[in-house]
Amino acid sequence: MRPVRVSEDTWAVNLPLPPTRRMPIIDAEQDYGLFVRKALELPVFPDKQTWATFDELISFEDQTKELSEATGKKVVFHQIPSAVFGEGVKTAGTPPHIALAIEEVFTSVGKFDGRSSFSFPL
Repeated sequence: MRPVRVSEDTWAVNLPLPPTRRMPIIDAEQDYGLFVRKALELPVFPDKQTWATFDELISFEDQTKELSEATGKKVVFHQIPSAVFGEGVKTAGTPPHIALAIEEVFTSVGKFDGRSSFSFPL
């Protein structure tokens, strides 16, 4: 999931998603607690609900551009098959049941794209 060096001057982010897929991002330092405040201020407390909270949706293509700008290094995005991604997670020493969960998270990102009833943008 972290960038890997593919040549002397190039790093790659390899994920099982298209580069245009937007990923929900939250700035933990800046936004931490804002969703809690919003929940507490609702007229009816959202008891027993699950929320997906995020600040913005950013495509992997844009994330790699921002990473390049921030680091001064060439960073590219490569879409890889989900099975290859899952095997890579397992090879890194992740227990198989956790590796499967990680693979499922990455392959389901964007199915709701911020439009589902449980998504809660800040």
